[in-house]
Amino acid sequence: MKKSPDIRPDFKLCRPDPSFPSDGPQLKRPSYTRMAVYYVMFYGIFIPLVSPILLVAGINSFIEQKRRDREHDKDPQTILCRERRRKEERREKLFRKRRVAHKPRSLPKRRLRSLSLLQEGRGSLLSKFKPKTLKDTVVKPSFLLAKLPPDVRTQIWEYVLGGYAISLYRGPGRLYHLLHDDEDDDDDLKEQEQDLKQPDFSRKVGKTNLLALAKVCRQVYIEAISILYTKNTFLLYQNDTLFDLKNTTLPFRFSSIRSLKLHWQFRNQETFERDISGTLSRHVSTPWDVQTWKSACTILSQLPALENLSVNIQGPFLFSQNVDDMLEELRVVNNVKGEFRVKAPWSRIVHLARDDGMDWRLEHKGFPFRVRRPEVVFPDLDEGVWLFGEDALGPSGEEPYSYSRDLEGYLYML
Repeated sequence: MKKSPDIRPDFKLCRPDPSFPSDGPQLKRPSYTRMAVYYVMFYGIFIPLVSPILLVAGINSFIEQKRRDREHDKDPQTILCRERRRKEERREKLFRKRRVAHKPRSLPKRRLRSLSLLQEGRGSLLSKFKPKTLKDTVVKPSFLLAKLPPDVRTQIWEYVLGGYAISLYRGPGRLYHLLHDDEDDDDDLKEQEQDLKQPDFSRKVGKTNLLALAKVCRQVYIEAISILYTKNTFLLYQNDTLFDLKNTTLPFRFSSIRSLKLHWQFRNQETFERDISGTLSRHVSTPWDVQTWKSACTILSQLPALENLSVNIQGPFLFSQNVDDMLEELRVVNNVKGEFRVKAPWSRIVHLARDDGMDWRLEHKGFPFRVRRPEVVFPDLDEGVWLFGEDALGPSGEEPYSYSRDLEGYLYML
């Protein structure tokens, strides 16, 4: 039997094999010379002709863009926005520096000497002290104070130390205060805010005027110091002040506060914005982020003696839903025995769309507080009320920057 020819299955680029059947198609070797000619024509003729055209077009586009940039830089609105941005950066840098430098020192875990009188009801603690320590702890009755009954002395202490609105703000390494008449108005202490920016030193203000009586002797301190926390209203205008007050006050003194007015600011309109996964924005710096706000609400919920609480919220907020999310965090503050008011700002979208149904939605949310809104539907502006005291002055001594002064530029950017 005749053997069939060996047919190779691979198709290599080679010359025809005599043993291969001639009835099929034959693959030809590519011409490398022709390919070299194509490369020379493309890179040697076409590219040199097209490259200058593309280069000239790119140069013209660059020159035109530079011309537009120069015209844009000369625009009054651009100059206004650039100046505002520079002031913002300078103010932010100043605030960061002073926030670290002016942070009050926390109370030590244990004092070397107790200011308050040890009570005998605490057990046999008095017997554990040495005679010298016991001498410093026990109060000797004053002959002058013994002439007055306790209820009369209490009325005197309340008249001197009570009935004030005490504005607290940060100073170099400690908290300072200013005194105001405790008048509960509906303007949310605008007058007090102005006093903090431009204090009137003809009035009795400062850290020694209020505590001078309590420093007379230990008996007066023991009888009068509680009035400072129970008969006054504390005004906190900085986001850090609530935490500073808690860290620099004895826990049982801080828990005895009955009236508090808190001003809280969110400086970024994207603070309560969420991404696709529902996660809050994380690029907002402290103390204007959501986590700091939650911590503040937790502290407020831990004040058992709180009778009156007023929270003034300052934006900006972009959407009405952001305001709702912010107010939801205040639900944990359900320990207020008296009036609980919250002043919430208008969002920017509400201002543009005139959405008047915002108040109705807030009233039917079931919040443990009464929500108040500004009478004028206007986007909330940064007035710089978070900078008071020495922080209210810029690097060259000027007042803090305010958006309201550049209202035209602000609306231009909306």
